[in-house]
Amino acid sequence: MPQSVLGKVFTCLTLQFIVGHYIVFVTSEETIDHVKKLWQDIFTKGSYNKFTRPVKDHNTPVFVETRLNLVGIMEINVVEENLTTTASVSLNWNDDNLVWDPDLYGGEAKGNIS
Repeated sequence: MPQSVLGKVFTCLTLQFIVGHYIVFVTSEETIDHVKKLWQDIFTKGSYNKFTRPVKDHNTPVFVETRLNLVGIMEINVVEENLTTTASVSLNWNDDNLVWDPDLYGGEAKGNIS
């Protein structure tokens, strides 16, 4: 049964495989080959369109998990009432259009593209 890739993360992240502008997390050498094939089939040869809404029914809302991670406070200016920080923002959602049959890719059923 096809699984959605976005919003699901490998449980054991040991290696980062960089493809284009994305980082795909994989767990072993064999997995790298399956991820390369999956990437080519979906994004290179496939008909996946990153500009469409990530739902099958366009009346369905897209639930986006939003996280703001405060990394540090760089400066506080009490007189001007300014606070300068460093932070990262994480947005996660499930993409119903980004699916595959795990049996064709070494059993890989989950992934994280960032």
